[in-house]
This record gives sequence, structure tokens and C-alpha cells, in this order.
Amino acid sequence: MQFLEINQSSGAVIIRLAFSSLVDFNHIQAAERVISNALDVSVTIDPRFPSDSLDDACFPTIMALLNRHSAAVNGTFEGAGCHIENGKMTITLTHGGLNILKTTKTDRILVQLVQTHFGCSIELCFDGVTDVDTESDEYRRLMEEADREVALKAKEAAATRASQAALSKPPADEPAKPGKPADPSRPPLDGLPIYLETAQMVFGSPIRELPTPLSSLDPYGGSYTVWGCVFDSEVRTFRDGAKLRYTYKITDKTSSIMAILWLDVKRDKAKIVALEGVKKGTCVLMSGLYEFDRFANDNILNPKGIAVVAPYIKQDNAEHKRVELHLHTKMSSMDAVSDAESLVMRAAEWGHKAIAITDHGVVQAFPEAMNAASKAQKQGKDIKILYGVEAYYINDGANIVCDRTTGWQICSI
Repeated sequence: MQFLEINQSSGAVIIRLAFSSLVDFNHIQAAERVISNALDVSVTIDPRFPSDSLDDACFPTIMALLNRHSAAVNGTFEGAGCHIENGKMTITLTHGGLNILKTTKTDRILVQLVQTHFGCSIELCFDGVTDVDTESDEYRRLMEEADREVALKAKEAAATRASQAALSKPPADEPAKPGKPADPSRPPLDGLPIYLETAQMVFGSPIRELPTPLSSLDPYGGSYTVWGCVFDSEVRTFRDGAKLRYTYKITDKTSSIMAILWLDVKRDKAKIVALEGVKKGTCVLMSGLYEFDRFANDNILNPKGIAVVAPYIKQDNAEHKRVELHLHTKMSSMDAVSDAESLVMRAAEWGHKAIAITDHGVVQAFPEAMNAASKAQKQGKDIKILYGVEAYYINDGANIVCDRTTGWQICSI
């Protein structure tokens, strides 16, 4: 057993088991039922198989694992065959629907699924009957199933989040912190870059609605639930010191808005303490009224409920990690916007053993990269900085500036 996760609020158990060979998925599901009945809890076994067991016989197991992520595309794989050779998986479709698989990003999910459960990277290809008539009854049926699956997943996620949020109140006199996702290596099933099940209410009633993209908010206002990452915050004291004004600027990468709320220093002490956990970089769920504010002279969100949530951080699951040898920081004018520390820390988090800094003709990022490597080492992540530069060479025997009419050389090197 590699991993055991117990959700104390829902009682769900996830068990990660590493097998020495391929196991029939029906046996895994039977074991889940036996353990669930014995413990009276929901049990999910997350299997790991050796990479050398990946062959054509694994296709039913891969499809069963895919069914946990997206059951709506099962009809597309009816009667399909599979051949795996030299790191290439070729799936032969018999009913078309390749456009559906691409639209629902099932092809990406399959590649990630094989990487996760078999520990190896594959190249995925499709052949056979790949196209389907978009006007046909079969296409409409498949799309209806996909829509129902998305709606069901969203409803389940909202229900899970609401039930857990109702039970998970922040401890008294402590800032709010999000819960931990069951498996951070897996992207959230609802397509959002946050794990809704990790929601920890800061204040207000449990948030049951799925968030609306900030770019879709009606400029004329309305009640909305949104999510975003705080990129700026401010707390100001009212003139008499009796109230505090909290201003949060959040973005979900589709747009950005400002949220403002007023709290009474004496009456809202618990909220004030909990809001200490909402700062720059925190991901939040907010529910409230989106309306025009005369003080800000702009549309703002007046939050009635705030929860903190854990974001999904992209993982590097490659067995053999890469070493980036060509990398620019924001010291490369007009060619990069990331600072050296964030790049070095991300590489260290992904398990990279080294990373190069090669800015355009400058070395100003070296000190920051050096300090970032020291910071990573203190956190137990050893990474080496390869100091470099993207330099430019010219022919040292050529004239750089000269007068073509007189042949007079102005400058040469």
C-alpha cells in the first residue's frame, strides 16, 4: 500500500495499491465492495501497475479507469480495439466520435491516466472510423450523454463541497485554511483549476453553487458565486476605528474583479481572525451581490460568504525528469515575465535536479536564482543552478560602421 486517504467529513476512503502485475479490474471493484461493506464506508482503490505490464490486454482496465473520469464517452469506445507497441497506443474506433474525444479532452485524460497508473508516457493515436455525422442520431446521443455526465459531475461536486463546508468550520481564533485534496496529482474532475471539495468556509453559509467565470458576470449586476486567486488586498480602518474595510482583487484568468466588505471591529472578531488566512496568492470562493459601487466608481462584489480552496498545481509525473537548459527570466527584456525565484522553485517542486538561467546578454538574475536554490534546499528540495547567458557573436574582422561613398571606416572591431 502506497497511500491511504480518509475524508473525516464524508467517511470516504482512498487506498493506493501497487501491484506486481496487471490485475483484472473486476477483481479490484470486487475488493472495493467487500471493504466498503465491512467498514460501512465508501472505498476506492487507486491501482498502480508496473510499466512493463502495459500491453494490448490492458485496454479493458484502461477503459474501466477512464469510466471513473468520464463515463459519457463510453459509447465512443464501443467495439474499439487497441494495440500498444514501442510507447505508442493506437485505438481503432468503430463508431466515429474522434471530434467528441478531442472536445471533451478525453485524449489528454487517457495519456495522463496511463502515466499515472502505469508510470510511463505514451503517444496516443486513433484510426478506424474516426468521423461521425454531426447530424446523425448517434452523434446527438453521444453529446447528450456527455452533457448529462458534465452536469452530474458538477452536481456531485457541488453537493460534496456543500456537505464538507457545512461540517468544516475554522477553529476559533485561527485563520481559515483550505483542506487537502485526496490526490493532488489528479486534476479536478469538474474542469476548474481548484479542488472544490477542499473548501473551508471563512464566514457565511456554505456555498453550494458552482462558480461563474468572471468574464461572464452581467455588468448590470446580480447574485453570483465566483472563484479567483487574490493578487492584491488591502485593509483600512474607518475614521472612528470602529470598522474595517477589506478590499480583495481576484482573478480567475478570464477576468478580474474587486470585492469589498465592511466589518465591525467588536462584533465581527471571529471573521476578522479568519480573514487573516485570505491574502495575496490565496484561492477563494465568494458568493454575493455584484453591483456598482459609488465609492469605488466601479462594479464590485459584496461578498455574503467566503471560502478558501486549494488550487490545482500542475505536476511533472515523468519518470525521468528533464533539465531545462534554455530559460529566460524577466531580466530578458520583451522575452519573459517570470522572476527567477518562481521558476527555480517550480522546477524544484517538480523534482528537477538542475535548471539553467540563460537571459539575453545579462546576468542580473543570478543572485535571485542562487538565493532561490538555497531556499529550496532548506525545504528539502535539492536543485543546482546552471549559470549561463544567451550571447551574441559577430565576425571580428568586419566593419561595423563605414561610409560607402568614400570608403572611410568609422569603426571596426
